[in-house]
This record gives sequence, structure tokens and C-alpha cells, in this order.
Amino acid sequence: SGILGIIMAKFGCNVEICDTDELAIDSSLENARLNGVDFHKAWCGSIDKANGLYNLIVANIIADVILILEKDIKNHLEDNAILILSGILDKYSTRIKEKFQDLELIDEMQINEWCSFVYKNNKKG
Repeated sequence: SGILGIIMAKFGCNVEICDTDELAIDSSLENARLNGVDFHKAWCGSIDKANGLYNLIVANIIADVILILEKDIKNHLEDNAILILSGILDKYSTRIKEKFQDLELIDEMQINEWCSFVYKNNKKG
């Protein structure tokens, strides 16, 4: 989600964004420019094309896609990194929690039928 990346960049974060929709990437880059920020890197594709580890990953996508990307997401988390998952319908929350039970759930929120989860990667390297 470009808006989330723009907000993080405004707070001084080094932001990389990805989306499977090239138009979404183009729109995000234009909106970043209009808001006076830059993304460190932007690509059309998914997290499987990411390089390295991250101290924060935000995935604002539907549960089915998060479940498909679960291993790739975890493989790109630094030790003690934060993972924010949002855009999840409440009927999928149990499945998400089961798939991410190896991470520490530090917060969860629900507004109407939409859920978000905040995890900490406490894996021992």
C-alpha cells in the first residue's frame, strides 16, 4: 500500500514497496513524489523478490495472499523485527494466527470485520 509507505517515509524510514499491480506501483511513486518523499526501492512483484532482511514488514493484503506468502515474509524478517499484517477479514483471523504462531503476537486490533495483527520475530538465530 503506497499510502503506508509514504507515511513511513515521512517519519524518516528507509522504505521499500512492492505490489503485484504495476499501476499501483506507478501511482505510489507519483504520490510519494507529490508528498516530497522517496522510496529506497520499489518493484512490481512480491516479497519473494526482496533482498535481505527487514526490521519492519507491513503487509496490507487479504488473508489468502498473506497465507501464501507466509514463509517468504518470515524469511525476510530480522531477529526482533516487527511484522504488521492488516486487511484481514475477521473470519480468517484464526488461520492467520495459526500460521504465525511461531512469532510473538504483541497486539491485535479489529474495526468492524477488519483485523490487524502486530508480531515480533523472536526467532533464535
